[in-house]
Amino acid sequence: MLVLTVNAAQARTALFGANGCAQRLGPRAVLIVAATIVLADARSLEGDPVARGPSYFDASVTGSATGGANGALPVMASGEPAAFAAARQVLDHVAPKVEGTQ
Repeated sequence: MLVLTVNAAQARTALFGANGCAQRLGPRAVLIVAATIVLADARSLEGDPVARGPSYFDASVTGSATGGANGALPVMASGEPAAFAAARQVLDHVAPKVEGTQ
């Protein structure tokens, strides 16, 4: 599940709000959060009790809607190796190059 929002508050609502998607995902799902957030917010989202079932993966992007539509958004990613491998299936469709760290 790719969640592309502007900031941490929007990401938290999209994931964990009243109509959030995280509670509907299975244990093998990967939450890919692409928002401009600070490290403390990323850790807070990852530590949410609902996020403990699916894997959490931080994948900030930069660019425009045109870049997204053309699969050309730069992605700066960070997460566990297993989450990165699973997220890669989605990220390869939005980015020409995916760089990541563990």
